[in-house]
Amino acid sequence: DALTRSTPLRQPRLVHTIPDDILNNSELNQMIEEQLPANYNFEVHKTIWRLKEAKCKTVALQLPEGLQMFACPLADILGKYAEVE
Repeated sequence: DALTRSTPLRQPRLVHTIPDDILNNSELNQMIEEQLPANYNFEVHKTIWRLKEAKCKTVALQLPEGLQMFACPLADILGKYAEVE
């Protein structure tokens, strides 16, 4: 059949999970709760994990105009927990 492929177009990605020491860090969760609005999902845990995995040292933030007021708290959180500048 012309519509059936014998091999997939790409290999499925392995499922990566955020480590529990990041997800369940009470100090981190408290900072997120206190400094960032609850009605937005900044995916802070995922970002910290990805930055640590990539061994990043410097990070630039780009936020829409309406969220720029959260750039400094977000930078503080990432700096402390992802150990980036």
